[in-house]
Amino acid sequence: MYERWYPYGFGFVVGCGLFLLRGTICLPDTLKELFPVVISISAIAVGFLATAKSILLSLEERPVVRHLRQMGGYDELVRYLLTAVNWSLIASLASAVFLLFLSQKDTSWYRDTFSLWAAVTTVAILTCYRVIRLFSRILISGSSTGNRTAFSSVGADVVPKRPDMA
Repeated sequence: MYERWYPYGFGFVVGCGLFLLRGTICLPDTLKELFPVVISISAIAVGFLATAKSILLSLEERPVVRHLRQMGGYDELVRYLLTAVNWSLIASLASAVFLLFLSQKDTSWYRDTFSLWAAVTTVAILTCYRVIRLFSRILISGSSTGNRTAFSSVGADVVPKRPDMA
């Protein structure tokens, strides 16, 4: 359960925190450098995640992927991949919009909606992190030949357990 919701929970906390502090925060001039960086990183994340999905498809016949399918975690992992791609695209689009209206950064609507941008960007970062973390566990567990992993689901307790460590 934690695995599924923590990106949104942290995004909500960041967004609400910045919204509540919006009157005391002065947005720095360095935002003009921040938004293009977020756009670039988001685009790189989309490319990386597409590659990760391709690698996952190429591991189709591996025991770890078969076991993941049997346990019902494969579809959830694919959903996590697609969710990370979508949030990365949304963060990139939001950054482009904020960059476009940067000249209005001292207006109240800009400060108010900046917290929304921060929430979206936080969710994008954490959904990517979630996929990278889970995907690396799958790759590590599938790297040794003949290794059967014990996945309970693609959730908070997904830790590949090797037979010699059980």
